Amino acid sequence: GGLMSLTGPPDREPSMTGTFIADYLTGLYAAYGAVVAILARQKTGRGQEVDLALLDSIASVLLTAVPEYDMFGAEMSRLGNLDRYAAPANCYAARDGYMYVSSGTDALWVRLLKLIGREDLLNREEYATATLRWTNHKDVDKIVEEWTSTRSREEIEAIMEEAGIPCGPVLTVPEVIDLPQFKHREQFVRVEHPGLGNVLLPGVNVKLSETPGEIRTPPPSLGADNNAIYREIIGLSDEEINGLRSRNVV
Repeated sequence: GGLMSLTGPPDREPSMTGTFIADYLTGLYAAYGAVVAILARQKTGRGQEVDLALLDSIASVLLTAVPEYDMFGAEMSRLGNLDRYAAPANCYAARDGYMYVSSGTDALWVRLLKLIGREDLLNREEYATATLRWTNHKDVDKIVEEWTSTRSREEIEAIMEEAGIPCGPVLTVPEVIDLPQFKHREQFVRVEHPGLGNVLLPGVNVKLSETPGEIRTPPPSLGADNNAIYREIIGLSDEEINGLRSRNVV
């Protein structure tokens, strides 16, 4: 779908995303499409097919790559963690991991220089505008990382939040699981699985005020719900189900 060609460092091979992005995106689009179809049915009285494809989902998130190529013949390249339009906005090494810092506007750039004690750069011509800072992003990123690399993520976040500079630590999976915000939001819940025991699973991501959802059952093993589907949803009798099984249909 083109996304891999935009992902990864500019001087290395294309990279996969860190998750099954096509599957998750298509699931979200399917839910959106189903809601739209239901709303349309309420007005017209007619149902309709909701048609989705994994490949289409990837093509829908290519930023401005398609119109840029169509209009200007410009092929969007890989930039690693560098923001495509502003600098400094990148992932920077801290003493105990990595921090993402976004300070690409003129006002935030001035605020950042004062915060890190580099007021000597305020009147430098090559950093005067967002465009110039992006052109000179290697030097700009070096200036920022010289400051972040001597401090912990917690220290950086506290200092930058007080200054109103957008930033955030790059958390590991164990840190994500232990994050107080996710615990408060019940983003991960424990479920008893008959074969695996107590398992930590993603919670309900959409929080509804009147009809909240909940994780009631563990992920089923392959075929665990077949009989319920055949009987309760399709309406087959035991005789019909056994007949299908005898012919290896199900």
